[in-house]
Formats: sequence, structure tokens, C-alpha cells
Amino acid sequence: MKINQSIRVFSLCATLATLLSFASAAASAQSIRATNALVLLDSTGSAQMERAITFIQAQGGRAPITFAPRALLAKLPERDVSNWVGQAGIAEIITTPADADRIELDYGDQAGLAARGWNGILQKARAPRQTLPPGNDLIDDALVAPDLPVRAPNGVSAPPTSDYTSMFMYGAVQVDVFLAESNGTIDANTENWTTPMRDNVVSEITTGLNWWVTAATQGGRPAANLTFNLTFHTPFNEPNVVATGYEPINRPRPLSTSMLWIGNIMTNLGYSATFAGVRQYANARRNATGRDWAYSIFVANSYNDADGLFTNGYSAYAYLNGPFMVMTYDNDGWGISRMDMVSTHETGHIFSALDEYAASKCTTTEKSGYLNIANTNCENGTPTEESIMRSGESMEIAYPSYLASTPVRGMIGWRDSDADGIYDVADTSVQMSATRTTTPGVGQPVSYAGTATDIPFPSPKYPAMSVNKITQVRYRVDYGAWSNATANDGAFNSYTESFKLTTAPLTRGTHTVEIRGLNSVGNYASFTQNILLDPWRSYLPLIKR
Repeated sequence: MKINQSIRVFSLCATLATLLSFASAAASAQSIRATNALVLLDSTGSAQMERAITFIQAQGGRAPITFAPRALLAKLPERDVSNWVGQAGIAEIITTPADADRIELDYGDQAGLAARGWNGILQKARAPRQTLPPGNDLIDDALVAPDLPVRAPNGVSAPPTSDYTSMFMYGAVQVDVFLAESNGTIDANTENWTTPMRDNVVSEITTGLNWWVTAATQGGRPAANLTFNLTFHTPFNEPNVVATGYEPINRPRPLSTSMLWIGNIMTNLGYSATFAGVRQYANARRNATGRDWAYSIFVANSYNDADGLFTNGYSAYAYLNGPFMVMTYDNDGWGISRMDMVSTHETGHIFSALDEYAASKCTTTEKSGYLNIANTNCENGTPTEESIMRSGESMEIAYPSYLASTPVRGMIGWRDSDADGIYDVADTSVQMSATRTTTPGVGQPVSYAGTATDIPFPSPKYPAMSVNKITQVRYRVDYGAWSNATANDGAFNSYTESFKLTTAPLTRGTHTVEIRGLNSVGNYASFTQNILLDPWRSYLPLIKR
């Protein structure tokens, strides 16, 4: 077990506030005091990661970015946390630049990438951002997925089916990032990734995704229970996966009808070289990692290219509701130093947000998202809010202040229509049924069996979906202390759960049994039954004739 002591953690200025913000703090040889840290775990496995995250949350912190299976970026409570080391599988807490080579050797390649991304974030916090050339909008960057069914709001699709891999920005998200590497078998090889370039991409995308975690709560709004697990596939850790015969930047941008080098990567992974193959991959990754949503980011190397554009004049783009987005290393005039902003913007599209800048030809009447929200902040109308989905100039203002317009927030699911502190997409209800399975008697317990199901918040456009789970069923007798029921499958962690329970022995008289099923956000349904144990029937003397 090791503790990496912080000497000083640099505060970020407002223009770089989208980075993981650090509070300046001195640390003695016995303490760790910082706002954010790279946390490393002593073993692998999803259960270990969940144990560490649960521990951090219980201590008043959070872990919005993870690099499974052994690294996470955590926001720490403002107190000494050195005693965390050795608890919940936490092996190291690092608040200063990390030895990425050692971490990769000790903890694996994804942890090594987490360390490199962490170091890049620290370095970027101290570096000035280049000026964005005027008029640089991300043109034609929101594409319509050809495979996304739009059905009347009938029936329930919760949890989301394989068709719906990124419908609203709430819950846990798996993100697979691919750095495509040409091998010269089809096109001439003109671009080659270097480790510093890889590290830039890791830190930029990490920062860009963390932006949304912070943006959720701006203005005192609710959190979105949002976490991103990043998995990077690069020429240095998975060369066979990212290999392609094409030189991506010297081709037109891949589309659903012509997947080119993205198709090569899908074939390398064992999927069809089609748009449907990418959707199937996203769904498989969601299921394999236990997340609520999943999408892929494909990055084309454009370091040697003159303009950072594909041959048809485009750079970054995404399909609305996934399953993927694409960026070049330079993204036209945005440059690598703004890949964080670009990845933030494109991730908005992944979760239904429309463009608001005038050149996108947006209108104030078009609607998008699970909640079907109108694009009323479109610049072709009368926009009133600076926003990450507007023009480049507005993005420059919105990004350091974590600003997404009210319509954009609604499109991605961040609307709280009843002001109860829970976004509508997560403000689901619970349906519960219970049946008594034993005959009650004086001095005897009574048993029940039942089912609790999470009922989604309805969508006016899509089948109803929920990422909430039934997390607990509990019961009490005569308004006493609550006790926990037992899940038939061993744990309350699914959309629907069957349960059973047995009370303590009941005395004679009238008793009230109350059973309550709760979901992830604490909403619940109750079942109540009164039981009369007749004292006369139980205690009249036996008269023999």
C-alpha cells in the first residue's frame, strides 16, 4: 500500500474550470488533502470497483470517471483522507503527477492510461488555451441514426433494449475510445500515433466527459447520478483491434452507409462492418460492464494533415442517440487543446441534444430526446442562453461555466418538472404486489411473497424506459422498526425483483403488516394488510361431551 503525498495542487482559473478543479492544499507526511485525486485499487473485478465507489460516496466524495478495473478519478471531501488507504480495496491515493509507467506495470494498461490522462489534466490546468478562430462551428455534426425505432408511447421497454444504447444522460455510461491506426494495406500510411498524442487524447476526452457531470448540478439543480467508465483501445495496448487498411484522415468521414475504417475495427472485434455492428457492440459493452448506456468514440489521426479535416471537409460529428461519435486529432481549427470542448459537444448529441448554432439550420420547432423537448434556444430564433450546443463563440463562454441551455438540458433528460430534486427520466414509480403465503396464528410468524417493479417515467415519443433498479424491499409490523425482506435471486439490483419475508411471531389481537418496495431514487410503493388473531378462537377451553 502506498500513499503519494501532495505538495501542492493547483487551482484552475475560470477559463479552465471544466477540468477537474483542484483546491490548493499542503499535505504533511501523514495527511492527504486535495479536492480531486487518482485512486488506484488493489485488485480487479467489478465488485471491487463498486465497493470502492460506494465507500467514497459514503465518505462524502464521488467517483465520476473510472478506468476499470483498477483506477478512478475521485472528487474528495475536504478533509484528510489518508486513512482511506487500505479500506475498501483502495491501494493508493495520488494528488500530484503520477508515475504512469510504474502504474501501468503495477495496475494494468487502463490504469496506466488513467495516470497519463491525470497527468495531462494537471499539465493542462497550467497551460493557456489557444484562441479559437472566428466562425469555427462544428458544421453538420449531428446525424440521425438510421436504426433508432421511434414508436408510439405504448408498452414498456425498461430496462432499455438493444435498440436504445444512449437515450438520456442519467446513470452509468460505458465509453470505448478507439485510436485508429493505418497499416498501409489499402492506403499509404501517412499518420502514426505517438504516446504523447495518445496521452493528449486521453486527458482531453476525460476532461470533456467530466464536464457533463459538473454541468448537471449547475444553478443548484439535481445531480444526474452520472458516471463514465472509459476504456481506451490504442495501437500501444490493442494494435490488432485498431488496425485498418485505410488512412482515416485521407478518406471521407465514415457514415452509416459507408463505414470504411470503423468497419475494419468492428470486424477486428468480431462484429459486422456495419452501423448495426457498432450498435450491437455498444449494447454488448453495456451488458458486459453493467452500465446503463454505452457508446464509442473513434479518433482519426490528423497530426500531419494540413487542415485536420476528412477529405469531404468534415471533422467531428456524432449520431443522435449513438452508437458512436468521431473526431479528428485536430478537429479543423479547434485543435487538440480543444478536444475536450468538442468531445463535450458531441457527447451532447449522443444523448439527444440538438445543435443550436445558426449554421446547423436549426429551428425552434424541432424536438428531440426522450422527453421530446423543442429546440427553443436555436440561434435561428431568439436564443437567450449561452450553451455548449451553440456556436463556437458561445461555446467559449459556456464551457468554463458549465452552461447548457434549458432546452438542451431537457433534451438529454435533465428536466425536473415537479421540482422534487429528481430529474423526470429518473423520477420513476414502483409497482408492488404481495401475497400472504402462510395462515396466521397466535404465537406464529406470517410469511409473504411478492414482486416489486420499477415503472418508467413515460416518453411522448419512445417506449417507456428506466435505468432505475429496485434496491430494497422492507417491512414492519404495527408501525415498528423496518426489517429487510429477502430477494429471491439474492440481491435487490434489477428492474423487477421477487421477494419473500417472514415476520416475528404475532401475539393475539389486530396487527398491521406494511411492506414497502423502493427504487434507486427512493421512490416507493406500499402494501398494507391488517391481520386479526381472534383470542376467543385460540383460548376458549376445550369442552368435552
